[in-house]
Parts: sequence; structure tokens; C-alpha cells
Amino acid sequence: MSSVVVVLFVLSPLMLIAMGFLLWMIIGGRVPAAAARWVPRAMWSVGGAAVMYAWGLWHTFALDVEEHCTIVRERDYDEQHGGLTFVPISRKCNAEYDLVPPYVNPIVFALLALAVVSVAIAVKTTRDARNRAARS
Repeated sequence: MSSVVVVLFVLSPLMLIAMGFLLWMIIGGRVPAAAARWVPRAMWSVGGAAVMYAWGLWHTFALDVEEHCTIVRERDYDEQHGGLTFVPISRKCNAEYDLVPPYVNPIVFALLALAVVSVAIAVKTTRDARNRAARS
């Protein structure tokens, strides 16, 4: 349960604060125009990853996982393989069947990778613009 608290109550506000800070920097003109094109892409990517992660987390909620697997999903429940992990998000009924849809984790990691690439390009364009301004 402590992992859920960390994810929901610590990481979510930190992500919102970081996105607000980046937006403040763009509006305030502290980011060069070339880099300002990449920052919203990073923000949308992180936001999309958070929404997709929440969608996967929604599929993990069941009051009684064994009952949910056997009655609702019509799958056998195996305690040895059943369990909840947060990264990657997974809630297994047995070795073969997961309650979280299989498309969730690849999309989350692809969007996070896109955000990292977008931030890296924004940083590089900012440095290039500052170097050009310093040479002039």
C-alpha cells in the first residue's frame, strides 16, 4: 500500500509542479523559441503516460483478486504467480494472464522515452542558441 501512496500523493504533485514550471518558463520568454516547440511535446508525452498509467492502475483494482480472476475473467488464480507490481504495472491471475491490458506498459514507456528525447532536444537547442548569442 505504501507504493500506491508514493505514486499518487508524491509523484503526481511533483509532475504537476514540473509541468507548471515549464509552462511558466515558456510564457515568461525564458526559453528560446526553438526549444519552446519541444517543451509542450514533452509535457503532453508525460501527461499521456500518466493517463495511460492510471488506465492500467484502474485495471488492478479488485476487492478480491482471486474471485475476480475466477468469476469475472474465468481464469484460474495461482497465488505463486499472482501479485501486483507498479513498474511495470501488472496484476497477474496466473503465469499467463494479467488483469492489466498488454498495451499499457509499452505505451507508457514509449511516451516517457518521447518526453526524454523532447527535453534533450530542447536543452540542446537552448544551449546552441545561447552559444550563438555569446559569439555575436
